[in-house]
Amino acid sequence: TGESESPIIVTIISLKAQAVTARISPLGGKLNIPEYASITFPAGAFDATQKVRMSLNASPSIQDIFEATAPGPRLPYEIRINTGNKAPKTDITVSLKYPDSFFASHYQMHIFAQMHDNPDAPDVHDRFVMIDSGLDDEVEMAMTTLPKYAFSNRYGKNGTYEAIITVGLIH
Repeated sequence: TGESESPIIVTIISLKAQAVTARISPLGGKLNIPEYASITFPAGAFDATQKVRMSLNASPSIQDIFEATAPGPRLPYEIRINTGNKAPKTDITVSLKYPDSFFASHYQMHIFAQMHDNPDAPDVHDRFVMIDSGLDDEVEMAMTTLPKYAFSNRYGKNGTYEAIITVGLIH
């Protein structure tokens, strides 16, 4: 649906549903899903030890939100970071693996986070927002500092706090 001279990006990824859980102390901690993502909570992110879960998902409804609100293609999955009944008090460091085809394209690569514009406005819906990102070509990872306000109790089950992120391309 792009311009007639636009490149086509084909990415084949073996997607295995994965999740990892850790207890993050007030001193900080890290979660890692090898070949997909890692997150680091700095000291002070939580006042007490907090159970945190990071999972890999391929939700059609999240894909629809991304396509409706973001400028280009994305990974065929998203990363969910669930911090239970408390949102982190600090920003966190996130690294997401990207495929060779994304790097070889003519597009810019960034991390996107799902956000809700205004919970008090019934006509305002969720959207994906581009987060300033850097790339490490040697390990093929996109990296960013995910702001603490990316965590919302609108996404997790039973009112738990969750952030939803993915890597997307823009022209």
